[in-house]
Parts: sequence; C-alpha cells; structure tokens
Amino acid sequence: MKFLYWLFILGCLVFCISFSNANKLSFDKLIPQWLKLNHSNPNPLPTTTEPFLGHSVDITSTVLPNTQVLQLAIDQNGNIVSTQELNSYSLIGYSKQDLEALYLNYHVIEFTPEKVVLVKNITVQPNSAIYYLAIVDNEVGIKINNTFQKLGLTSDNFSSYENTLLSHGVITVTEGEKAKLEKDPYYIERMLENLSE
Repeated sequence: MKFLYWLFILGCLVFCISFSNANKLSFDKLIPQWLKLNHSNPNPLPTTTEPFLGHSVDITSTVLPNTQVLQLAIDQNGNIVSTQELNSYSLIGYSKQDLEALYLNYHVIEFTPEKVVLVKNITVQPNSAIYYLAIVDNEVGIKINNTFQKLGLTSDNFSSYENTLLSHGVITVTEGEKAKLEKDPYYIERMLENLSE
C-alpha cells in the first residue's frame, strides 16, 4: 500500500513539473516582444529607427495600453473626412508592420508609444445639386433648397394630376433637364409625358 502511495505522489510530482514547463513554453509565445527582457540587462531590447515622411519611426516599438490609436480618412484635397479612435487594448503588442498587415488600406504615418496614426486616402465625389419642379404662388418653376427659379408658366396650364405632382415637389430635375427648361420652359411637357408613360 505504501508503494502505491509513493507511486501516486511521484506521478503527481512528474505531472506538475511537466505541466509547468508546457505552460511556460506556451506562455512565452503570448508575451509581446517588448516585454521580454535581456537577463543580463534589465532594459528592453534595443530599438532602431528609420526615417518616414520626415519623422523618425521606432521599428521595434509596439502599441501600449495607453497609446492613442487613430484611424483617419483623408480625401483627394487633404481634408480629413472621418476620424476614429481605436481601442488600444485590442492592439497591445502590435508593431507598425502588424498594423499595416491588419489594416491593408491604411498606412502608418506616425508610430510612437504615445500615438499611432493610420491614414487611408479616399476620393470624394462632390454632391450634385438636386432640383425639383414646384409650384409657388401659382407659378411653376425649379426649386433647390430654399430658392425658386420661375419658368414663366402658371399652374393653370396643367391638369389637376400634374398640379398635384408639381405642388408636392416629387419630380426631380437633373442638371441637363434644368438647362433645357431654362432655354425652353415647355420642355416640362415632355418631362410630364415621360412620367405618365
């Protein structure tokens, strides 16, 4: 019986030693590079820098818990279209190269322990104005925002159905149609015919 007792204790001891070594090996893989210290020197690994857009970027530094991580979208004119602050805790231990691999459409323009800035260039199409046919004070015209351009026609020239459409401003007008209406106000008849077909 004592033999089984000692065999059990010896088995538990071997299991504990092998389990702790296995955990140590797998745990080492999870430790970010910046936390691993040189045993002869308690300072972190040395860092190197490379010039990047006039700034010195730390290649081996990584995102820390207190690092501010910003994502910017910049249009073709250099205007900031959107800004988003990312959760630095979800990016702890990431290097500049890791972030560029994770966010493929972005490039890193600043990478310091205090601040990381990711930028994406986008093209913004200018909004074309939307015009509507409308009736104001019995006059038919083109409405954009709060302005009204008279066409020289009155609502008496149109059917009650057409007047209903015009008074509710449901007929949109493109730039080309607006130019045609300015030259020939009766082009509106063709537009209304196309609606009824």
